[in-house]
Amino acid sequence: MQDNYTTKGKHLTIDSRRLIERWKKEGKSNREIASLLGKAPQTIHTEIKRGTVRQCLGKGRFKEVYSADYAQQSYENNRKRSVKKSSLTKELKEKILHYHNQKFSPDKKQASTNFKPAGQSIEQRSEAINLRLENGHYEIDTVLLTRAKNYCLLVLTDRKSRHQIIRLIPNKSAEVVNQALKLILKQHKILSITADNGTEFNRLFDVFSEEHIYYAHPYASWERGTNENHNRLIHRWLPKGTKKMTPKEVAFIEKWINNYHKKCLNYKSPREDFLMANLNLKFSVRNKSRNRFKFCRSFKYPARRCSWC
Repeated sequence: MQDNYTTKGKHLTIDSRRLIERWKKEGKSNREIASLLGKAPQTIHTEIKRGTVRQCLGKGRFKEVYSADYAQQSYENNRKRSVKKSSLTKELKEKILHYHNQKFSPDKKQASTNFKPAGQSIEQRSEAINLRLENGHYEIDTVLLTRAKNYCLLVLTDRKSRHQIIRLIPNKSAEVVNQALKLILKQHKILSITADNGTEFNRLFDVFSEEHIYYAHPYASWERGTNENHNRLIHRWLPKGTKKMTPKEVAFIEKWINNYHKKCLNYKSPREDFLMANLNLKFSVRNKSRNRFKFCRSFKYPARRCSWC
């Protein structure tokens, strides 16, 4: 909320109010004060009425006096309440900011394209993904630190564990992004991917099946809030404008973020949460396998395992 307001020169200032307070104590009339300040008598009358308070003189006796400080505070509160609240929603503000940054002109004819990324809308994402019930569902983004060089970061964030995968890539082309993703898939299991509508992600179907790709709505970065929030951690080490970065530095930042304890994870690190979930899954599968083997032996098939085992 703003603290200073345009008053057009007709409103009383705190200095004027202090003069009114002093002159009232000296016994001057409202008309005399109005003449001294160059204001209408009605203005002074209204001001004194608004700024009058009761002072206790002791033994249940009270006196009404004009207080400049009380009148000034009352004036400021009224000014704040008079400011009309913005009717813009968060989504609309973000769209306007995007168009402003892109120097968009509403009068300029926009080019159209027939290309549509292959994938599903984020609205079709399952509840298991939305509620962060299992690991492997990632949000993806690119972080461009400077335009001096094309090098940028490809960032993937697991929705449940907040586990981070960061890779340094030479540019933001769809081909380079897909090459990096294919290498990542050799080390990490990715069940689904949620991306924005950037051109670097319009060929994800070359790497993932279409039913596992989800696209957020245009100019709605909050729909990938996990990704956006973790990008701020990257900027702690690599602020915007950074011109030099190496794969070794990027690997260090990835390790630091994955070992950063978070309140949303009950003060565990993403690495601990990610490993614990995978360990519990393996333990569950192992116990299931043992129980099936016992079931087979109970039917006197000790020499070989059935198809369940």
